[in-house]
Amino acid sequence: MVVDASSTTSSAATSSSSSYVSVRALDKFGHSEQLTHALKAANLQGTLVVAAHDQENNCTLVLSVLDTTATSASARVMPKIPRMMHLIHQKPPAFMTTSTNSIQTAVVCTGIKGDANWLIQQLQAYSHRVWTRYNTFVGTSGIALATSKYMRQFWKYDPDDEYLPGRLIRDDDHKDPSFQWGRPLGVVAMIVSAHVPYIFVVEPSGVMQRYTAFAMGKHSSNALEHLGQALDPSSSSSASSSKMTFRSPNLQGRLVEVLQSAVPSNPKKELNILVEILSKDGVKRTVLSVR
Repeated sequence: MVVDASSTTSSAATSSSSSYVSVRALDKFGHSEQLTHALKAANLQGTLVVAAHDQENNCTLVLSVLDTTATSASARVMPKIPRMMHLIHQKPPAFMTTSTNSIQTAVVCTGIKGDANWLIQQLQAYSHRVWTRYNTFVGTSGIALATSKYMRQFWKYDPDDEYLPGRLIRDDDHKDPSFQWGRPLGVVAMIVSAHVPYIFVVEPSGVMQRYTAFAMGKHSSNALEHLGQALDPSSSSSASSSKMTFRSPNLQGRLVEVLQSAVPSNPKKELNILVEILSKDGVKRTVLSVR
């Protein structure tokens, strides 16, 4: 048997330089290192997404930056319109009398695509199990809570035990195999609805907050700043307020302006924006190309 010494040395050097970081490892500020990496994966590398709820029209608008590389001379041709918004509930049978408000719930994720696909599949399967067993749909807040619990399972303990002393530092918290994945999900998720006037946002830590407008992904810090400026002056000036509302008659146009202001400008490139509108009739999708 012949062994390449150079490749063996290189492989050993690589393995020694890359070390596993425990989910309990803290940085000098006392923050979880793995959670910091997961949040960076979503907010620095993920697709830029801006969302806002339109109370007057009972719908939620989600705008995503699809492509910043296509030039105006040769715009990219899309065989089909992509999607960022994924419905959690399918349309109910015709005989159901359940309110549409409780079934038009969707999730939007930005970050690591594999993690996002896995999370969406788990939420859809959870919704199907509840429908099969209890003959009802999970509400929007219930889907948001389920998302938070899926996010927190990397801690390897039951999230309901978080209030008990010492649960964050034990190594044998839970032996159930379903709690055994070794890192947080590298995604930030929005849970949106047609009628519920809030956007639930869940971070990799499982922390959940609600807004009426939010931005996540690459350049999201810039987008949040411009999003706050686009609000009605009589409402809160902070984009993190759960009470703020848009009063603009052209909400979609204002959100497009927010994305244009957030992304570094290049006169030779067009910005391809996916517009998704969730209403009582489902999701409507269009793609805009703007300078």
